[in-house]
Amino acid sequence: MQHTVLNKIIILSSALNFKYEFSNTPPKYLKQYLDQSILLGVQPLLTDTNFTGLALILKNQLLIICHKTNFLTLKITLLPDKSAKDGINTRQIYFYRGLIEDCYQLVMDNFKIINCVPQQATKLDTIQLPFNANSSRALYSTLITSLKENDKATCLQLILLMVNSNRQINNQQAADLPVLADTNKNLCVSILAILTQLAVLAEFSATKVYALSEQYLAHISNLDLSIMDYISSFLDEILAVPETIMRNDICLFKHIVQKNIYNKISVTEVAQQMDVSPVQLRRLVKTDLETTPLDYMNEQKIAMSRYLLVTHPTLQILELADMLGYYDSSHFIKEFMRYTGLTPKQFRQLLFN
Repeated sequence: MQHTVLNKIIILSSALNFKYEFSNTPPKYLKQYLDQSILLGVQPLLTDTNFTGLALILKNQLLIICHKTNFLTLKITLLPDKSAKDGINTRQIYFYRGLIEDCYQLVMDNFKIINCVPQQATKLDTIQLPFNANSSRALYSTLITSLKENDKATCLQLILLMVNSNRQINNQQAADLPVLADTNKNLCVSILAILTQLAVLAEFSATKVYALSEQYLAHISNLDLSIMDYISSFLDEILAVPETIMRNDICLFKHIVQKNIYNKISVTEVAQQMDVSPVQLRRLVKTDLETTPLDYMNEQKIAMSRYLLVTHPTLQILELADMLGYYDSSHFIKEFMRYTGLTPKQFRQLLFN
């Protein structure tokens, strides 16, 4: 399993409050919810070599199981949908299927939904749902362009579109439920996380962007502004980060470092991707960034780790070290202390105590 997929699932599970698990075999509890005939019917889906998915609608829970090289299961609290004739909350299913496809950067070749509520146990409904994640990717691409153009108005329009189309809030409103304060805060965390990554991809200073993101995330628990006002303030500070004019080779170096932030990659491998020698790369980075390639790469990993420590208070240090491609937690803690003067635990305590 790629670290990038794991990282995205961890971020989303924290923001949207669902549970997840990875396994090498189909979940054993399928036999608990499906009778033998239905189980045989979905077996080809679970053994298909393509990217496939299955959604099980239970009384109070939605299970979404996808299969690529291994199995990923999301356990989600089922939101009621009074407007649906058959009681199936298709909007919620669309949303989580889209999240999974975005994490894997693939579109599912086959996807089925099975309604397993007890009163319909004698007649299980199977539905084919088409879905394409290209719309969200196009939205992010447009946001990156708007950030590069320093076009705040367009950025806010796109973010407003994200807020208004958020499935969790829409589903609560459709069910005549109040939109919880926690839901608004979770949505704000998600948007800040997305903007942080897009600003880095737009070639804003990663160090400054992560620092601003940490600052805003640390104060989100006391949020007394609307989501849009808070995001607007964050955007003002991001767009005020002075632009650094750099040669194309340095921009390429920074892009490769960010692209491999969750992978183990050496200075030699970066130089190979840039089609220069390690000695040339060291000279370029020293001249433009006043540091060494290795120090810059480590600094960016530590900046990302600080960001993840803020956004995910329950994330284990060992898990974080593995996500960022460190050999073990001891190596990660040593590097973290070298750049911050604190252990990850002390940094987290400083923020949340």
